[in-house]
Amino acid sequence: MEQISYRYIGRVFLKIGAQAFSGWPMAMLLVEKQLVEKDHTLSRSQLQGAFSYAYFIPGATQVAFVSHVGYRLRGFKGSTLATFCYLLPASSLGAVSGWIAYACSPSYAA
Repeated sequence: MEQISYRYIGRVFLKIGAQAFSGWPMAMLLVEKQLVEKDHTLSRSQLQGAFSYAYFIPGATQVAFVSHVGYRLRGFKGSTLATFCYLLPASSLGAVSGWIAYACSPSYAA
């Protein structure tokens, strides 16, 4: 099997992070649709293993799931990149929303 590129991991998980705002079931479904059915980069059993691993770790299940899938694809660097790209859209939206709320508050204008 050929090695997965970092560009591919970044693109896929950035797209999934922008679409999966409803929690881990949606993230798992999107990862399965993209990586198992469309691109055939993971098997269904590997994806189920990643879910089992993420489900039993305390904390955010979807982040652990994405991190483990990234690790399966390209090791530690793949895990770090997948997690960063998955969280980037939601973090950016939160930062922009907070900045807008702060900039529009009456105490800011004073």
